[in-house]
Amino acid sequence: MTSYKGGHDPGPAGPAGPAGPAQPYLDWAIATRFIYLRAGDWLPLLVEFDKELPREQFTRLGWLSEGLRSAVRIPELFDTLPHAILQSRDFNFSVVLVLRQRAAEVVGDASWIRTIRIAELGPPVDLADKRAAPAAPVVAPVAAPTAEAASSGPPAIGTLRRWINALCEWLGCLSSAPATSPPAPPPTCAGQRVVVAVIDQGIAFAHPRFSTTSGTRIAYLWQQDLLGVSGMTSTPGVELTAAAIDVAVQAARARGADEDMVYRAVGRMNFAVDGYKPLARRRSHGTHVLDLAAGNDPNLVGADRPIIAVDMPEDAVGDPAGSQLTIHAAWGLLYILARAQAMLSAGETLPVVVNISYGPHDGPHDGSALFERFADTLTILSRQTKTPLRIVLAAGNFRQSRVHANFKLQPLGTQKLQWRLQPVGLTPSFLEVWLAPVAGAEVTVTLRSPKGRQVSVSLAKLSDSVSVASGRLISAQYLPASISSPRTSVVLSVAPTAYDPWGPGSQPVASSGLWSVEVTNTSGVPLDIDAWIKRSDTPGGRRAKGRQSFFDDPAYQRHDAKGRPLEFDVPGSYVKRQGTLSGIATGSETYVIGAYRRGPDPADLMPAPYSSEGPVAPNAARTMPAPNCLAPGDDGLSCAGVIAAGTRGGVRFAMNGTSVAAPQVARFYAAEIAAGRIPGPAYTGYLPVSTRVPAADQTLVAGAGLMPLKPPVDRVWKDRP
Repeated sequence: MTSYKGGHDPGPAGPAGPAGPAQPYLDWAIATRFIYLRAGDWLPLLVEFDKELPREQFTRLGWLSEGLRSAVRIPELFDTLPHAILQSRDFNFSVVLVLRQRAAEVVGDASWIRTIRIAELGPPVDLADKRAAPAAPVVAPVAAPTAEAASSGPPAIGTLRRWINALCEWLGCLSSAPATSPPAPPPTCAGQRVVVAVIDQGIAFAHPRFSTTSGTRIAYLWQQDLLGVSGMTSTPGVELTAAAIDVAVQAARARGADEDMVYRAVGRMNFAVDGYKPLARRRSHGTHVLDLAAGNDPNLVGADRPIIAVDMPEDAVGDPAGSQLTIHAAWGLLYILARAQAMLSAGETLPVVVNISYGPHDGPHDGSALFERFADTLTILSRQTKTPLRIVLAAGNFRQSRVHANFKLQPLGTQKLQWRLQPVGLTPSFLEVWLAPVAGAEVTVTLRSPKGRQVSVSLAKLSDSVSVASGRLISAQYLPASISSPRTSVVLSVAPTAYDPWGPGSQPVASSGLWSVEVTNTSGVPLDIDAWIKRSDTPGGRRAKGRQSFFDDPAYQRHDAKGRPLEFDVPGSYVKRQGTLSGIATGSETYVIGAYRRGPDPADLMPAPYSSEGPVAPNAARTMPAPNCLAPGDDGLSCAGVIAAGTRGGVRFAMNGTSVAAPQVARFYAAEIAAGRIPGPAYTGYLPVSTRVPAADQTLVAGAGLMPLKPPVDRVWKDRP
């Protein structure tokens, strides 16, 4: 049995325990020798560090033991943030890259334990290390192809790639200060410019819906998972500017080719490499979301709505177990803010509306999650700059997923949870138990396999900081309350239920079936307890890996007496539909959007059955309901989804979920801001939710009501206005 210490720096009222960062998923990755993570030499971490440490000293690694500094990098992107953010002690967050092979040494060092409060692990990345390479030559911009060249037929992909790479070098791709900025808005630009930004995955940036007759509207695009020309040694991916995109698209069109040639040229459709390729499919999540948020509108001049896009790595989206996609989302927010600053004209204020249509199950769901505090702080501080942020989040599609449990325990009481791990699950499964902040709370958490022997772990008296790992099959880690997070938690980790033939090396396999999680209140005070199961299912279109585990309570009712699905909770089960909001959707400054089903009768508009409900214990600092409101997620009972762009020009598809509801509201907010109005709580045009929704669920599931938005895409398809 191997033990790994963990835990927070406890606050004045927190329980005693050794100082150290909370990092359960990183600890699990180290304990299991990274066998469940995909390839990549560097581990990206979103961290919160000691507020007393100046940011300049933190970014220069002066706080870290000298022998470890070569194994840690801080992305240079942090040096480009506005002064108001860089100088604020409240913004004590950063993305840190840790060399995978030295991760255990780094996080076990006294300097790390002394400085880092909390660390969340993202999927590994590779860096194109150019520190020892000669500087890239400065070249002239690539000229448009001549008529003679155009008549010679399509060029080799390598030729187009060299053109794009040369242009990227000339523009200074991903440099700390872009060599060229998008042009200032023309004098005819009506109203205020507003940037619409999307952080997503699979963005077809050459699609005609994101361009006008004068060129692309995408000012900057960061493709986070590519290796290519980069001016920064500690930032993965490739950046394309508007000029680079226009040259690539024009070169392809001059030779009679479509967008495929552009995507192949920049590595988005490299069939020599294994893995999911969203732009090779007829539809992709990122393209659909970006079209709903910022696709062409005949009422807009192109300069009115410039776009900044961040294309997240496939590993962050397609394989969520064991790591968090929020690291890349946080990194993307900083990139968007930095590039929006580069787009400013003299005397201009340039608001930025950001849409993120992804979210996890896990977390405290009370506004204290690391990403929530990061986003809230960044939003507040951005109001002191010329690029104020407004972040729109999808509420989540988890209401019927059986991933949330809530129950009360009297002194000496015990609650048994049945946790079903599905067979042929190729990713680990994780369950988080969260206690309400009550003084004197003590519980015992025991995890047993379906066979009831050999793999049980018991944690007694949660005033003691304990982390137990039984080989590489199962672990339980206790995280006491702290200044950062007021709730105590226990994280349970279980190995996959099947061997992954594409995984590295030997992998232990856990039993599928019903696992037992017993929570016993050993204190003299009653306790309110929540448990959330981390998301582990594989999104559609990918090679099947994860299979979502869930709570399997016989008392949970999925259907009524006539066999119709039940959409809201009925008494009797610890499994709850309430409290299923995305784990990053309970912050105080973000706007959270659920989905409803559009229909012919306004009096009968129902929340979509998948749209997540608000928290059982809402964040006291959040003055708005969560979700804020609902937007269309389906065009009708028999017409699932909302129509928007596929990955090729002239193609459209219907996709549903709160993922498609949120960008419609982001588009609405951008239009309102451009018109000089302040959208949000002041909006009064909501429709009431159907009276068929139980009174106890109406605000939790629909917030302020239903936003009556028209379909954003014309029935007669137009790629351009």
